Amino acid sequence: MRHIFHAFSLMTRLPVRQQGDADYPWGRITGWFPLVGAVVGIPAVLLAVAAVSVGAGIHAPLPVAVLVVAVGAAMTGALHLDGWADCCDAFFVPATRERRLQIMADPHLGSFGIIGLVFILFLKVTAVAHLLQFAKDDAGVLTILYRLWPIVAAPVIGRWALSLLIHTTKIPLARDDGMAAAVRQGIMQKHLFLATVIAALFLAPLDPLVAAGSLLAAALSLPLLAGLAVNRIGGITGDVLGAATELTETLALVAACLI
Repeated sequence: MRHIFHAFSLMTRLPVRQQGDADYPWGRITGWFPLVGAVVGIPAVLLAVAAVSVGAGIHAPLPVAVLVVAVGAAMTGALHLDGWADCCDAFFVPATRERRLQIMADPHLGSFGIIGLVFILFLKVTAVAHLLQFAKDDAGVLTILYRLWPIVAAPVIGRWALSLLIHTTKIPLARDDGMAAAVRQGIMQKHLFLATVIAALFLAPLDPLVAAGSLLAAALSLPLLAGLAVNRIGGITGDVLGAATELTETLALVAACLI
C-alpha cells in the first residue's frame, strides 16, 4: 500500500501525503501509474455521463467538454500540462543544450509553451466534445458510460506510457538528478508488468478497435517525443515524462474519436 500512496501523492492533488526517505526507491511506484490514471479519469467520465443523461452533453458539448478536461487537470494540479509547456518552450528555440535545460527549469511560460498548451487543450476539449455527441442521451446510463469510457482509458494509457518510458533505460537521462532520475531508482521489470496488467483491466471495457487505435497512437508518439528529447537536451527529464503523459493521453482520445 505504501507504494500506491506514494504514486498518488506524487502524481495527483488528492489528500494523500507520504514522506519518502532519502533512500526511497521511487521506481517501485511505476507499476501503479495506470491506476492513478483511472482515478483521474473516473470523476471526469462521471461528470460526462451526468451531462449526457440530462441532455447537456448533446446540446452544449463544448462547455461540458471544457469542464470534463478541467476535472482531470484539477486532479493532477496540471502537473503534466506544466511539463508539456516547459518542453514546448525548450525544444523549439534555437539554443544550446544547457540553455534549453535552463529554460525548462524557468517557471515562466514562453510563447512556445503557450502555443503548446493551447494546442493540446484544444485537441482534448474537441475530442471529448465529439465523444459526448456520440453518447446519445436516449440510451441507458451503462451504454452512455461504455461510449464515454475513452475518457478513463486515455489517462490510463498516458500513465502506462509514462511507466514504459521510465523503464526504457536505453534512453539516457538529461540530468543526473531530478524526478526522472529519482523514478528510475529501483525499477524492475515486474513493475512494468504490473502497470501493463492494470492498464489492460481498465482498457478491457473499450471496443477492441478503439483500444487498438488508442494504444497505436500512444506507441507511435512516445518514441518520437523521446527521440526529440535526446536530440534537444540529451535525454529525458521530469518535464519530458509529464509531456509524454499529456501527449499519449491526448492522442489516445483523438484516436478514439476518429475510430
